[in-house]
Formats: sequence, C-alpha cells, structure tokens
Amino acid sequence: MKKKLIVITFLSVVMITSILLVGVLGYATYGHIDESYDYNYGVSGNEIEEITLDTDICDVEIKYNETIMPTNISMMIGLEIHLEGIFMEGKSYNDYFEPLKTVNNSLTKSLILRTRPNVWYNPSFWFTKGNIKLIATLRTDLKYNITTMVSTGNINLITTENQTFDNIYMSTSTGNINIFSSGSKFIEDVVISTSTGSIMINSENTDFLEDINIGSSTGNIFCTQNNGAFGGNVQISVLTGNIHFELNNLTNYDNNIWDIATLTGNINILIDQNMDLEGNIQGNIGTSTGNIRVNYYDNNSKISGRFIGSVSTGNIAYTNNNGFIQENNSFRSLDFPTAQFSYDFILHTNTGNILIIGSSS
Repeated sequence: MKKKLIVITFLSVVMITSILLVGVLGYATYGHIDESYDYNYGVSGNEIEEITLDTDICDVEIKYNETIMPTNISMMIGLEIHLEGIFMEGKSYNDYFEPLKTVNNSLTKSLILRTRPNVWYNPSFWFTKGNIKLIATLRTDLKYNITTMVSTGNINLITTENQTFDNIYMSTSTGNINIFSSGSKFIEDVVISTSTGSIMINSENTDFLEDINIGSSTGNIFCTQNNGAFGGNVQISVLTGNIHFELNNLTNYDNNIWDIATLTGNINILIDQNMDLEGNIQGNIGTSTGNIRVNYYDNNSKISGRFIGSVSTGNIAYTNNNGFIQENNSFRSLDFPTAQFSYDFILHTNTGNILIIGSSS
C-alpha cells in the first residue's frame, strides 16, 4: 500500500512539475505578430470590375465607401493580422504565411493570402490566437463581379442603396456567410456555400434577377426577402441543419422553380404576399428527417396558393385561417384554379410532421 502511495505521489509531483515547466517556458517564449497592409486597386474602364479574394485563414468583410473615393480607384483593401501565443517569440509573418499575392490590372483585381504548406506541423502555430481580417471597400458608382473564397473564416457582404453586382460567388470551408443587402441589384447568378457554418441573407428592396444557389453541409440557412424581386430559380440545400425562408411582398419576374431541401433538419417557410406576384412559382420542399412548417398569407385576388403534403412516418395538419380548402393531401386557396399567379409547392418528409397554415383573400 505504501509503495502504491509513493508511486502516486511521485507521479503527481512529476505532473505538477511538468505543468509548471510548460507554463514558465510558455511565458518566456510568448510572442506576437502584428502586421497591416493597405492596397488600392485601379479602375479597369470595363463595365464590370472583376474582384477575387482568396484566403486560407481570414475573416472577410466587403462593404461600400462611406466617404468619397478617388475616381481612379475601384477598391481599397485593408488587411490586419494579429497573432499571439506561446513559443512565438522571434516569429514573424514569414514563418506562417507565404508572401501576399496581389494582381491589379485592367482585367482582374485579386488578393491571395496563403499559409505555408507545412504550417500545421509547426508547434508554435498550434497555440496561436488572435484574428486576421480583410476589409474590402467598393465604390458605390461601379458594378462588380465578386468571387470570395475562405478556408477558415467568415464572409460578410454589406450593401446599401443603388449598388449593382454581376456574378456573386462566396464560399468558406469553416465559417459563416452573411449578406445584408438594402436597395441593391444582383443581375447574374448568386452562389453561396459553406461546408461547416451557417448562411444568413437579409435583403430589403433588393432584386436577384438570375438563379440563387445556397448550400451548407453542416449549418443553418436563414433567408429573408422584403419587398424585393426574384428573376430566376432558387435552390437551398443543407445536409445537416435547418432552413428558414421568409418572403414579404415578392415580385417574381418569371415562372420559376424553387427547390428547398435538408437531409436532417427542419424547414420553416413564411410567405406574406399582398402585391402582384407577376410570375408563377412552383417547387419542392423536403426533408428526410425533420418537420416542415408553412405559413402562407395573401391579400390579393390575383394571388393563390396550393400545398400538397406527404409523410412516410408522421402527421400532416392543415389550418384554414381564411379562404382555403383541403382536398385529400392538397391544401389550396379557393381561387387557386382561377387566380392569375400562384405559389404551388409539393412538401415531403420521411420522418417528421408537416403543418400548413393558410389564409387567402
């Protein structure tokens, strides 16, 4: 018994000594890196400015100028790097990152930030903390085609009145993507994807004139469109996560198809339509394991709605708040066959419940 106690005591002493040694060594080797870079990109003279931002580890924010920018500049980039941690004493930017690559010519504007290929084998990098942030400031009077790719980090796009975009492509492997748009116009496709992270699009008086494709492997998707327009098809997909899609007084410039699906998660759809739709919308809303809830309301005689639900394991419930009728698995507004424009969806879940609340005037 005494031998066992001695062994335990000895191991405890060794452990405490090791912790103290690591603490002292870590304090003695604590260091930090603070770097900042500013780049101004010229005007191409083309109708649309081509922008590419490609980073390994970085938060990216894209916004518009709040003060007047020189007429010969199309974009200003500010990059701030702050890293600190144990074993970083004497380390510099070049120990962890490759030289910044920038392209600033008449056709392409780009910035590429890469970590060194072997950085993950560097023990000092394991204990780093801090932040790396890139802010790209655009001009309000120019049109842009923007590609943003991040391996680890978040992407934020903030737009204000009267901004115009061509193609928008944003992707991150680990991080969230947020778009806050007011009074802007996206004239070509919008593609947004993340592997591990959530996506939020909050738009007000914004027009998306071509296809929208939003996807996440693991994360939630939140989309709100208030008093704006769609001109193309909509695809929203998640493997593991929830989808929330809210529409208030949408203008639909064509007859479009929506495909909204998650493999494991819930789907919540809110539609409030009181103005002319101008185009029919058909689509599928489905989840393998999860619930689907639809709240539909229209107060316009030209608008109608129909929802056909099916469940493998679960229940379907229809609630008629005004002007709806149930016909087997179909739940439709009374004016669905005759109204000029309609929302027409098929809903399906393998394991879960479907709830549809309808009101139509």
